Amino acid sequence: MHVAFTLIGAQVLGSLATIAARATTPNNIGPGDVFPDFSSWRLGDDGEVFRKICFYVGLGFQVLVCVGYFKFFRKEQLTKP
Repeated sequence: MHVAFTLIGAQVLGSLATIAARATTPNNIGPGDVFPDFSSWRLGDDGEVFRKICFYVGLGFQVLVCVGYFKFFRKEQLTKP
């Protein structure tokens, strides 16, 4: 029951985050200037890939969620009798 609720809650939160992100992007009908284009990045360019701070903030939050899930949920599973 706990795992099912967690998965449903994650789906709901993910949907809300997607709706909010879609509504607040600079170009909400297509890929705007928010995400870096790794396919055109080469060494020696002007470093445009590293200037997309919104992308890296979102990526950091995604990693934080995964680390938090591993730390707390796994700890709960290990402490069960």
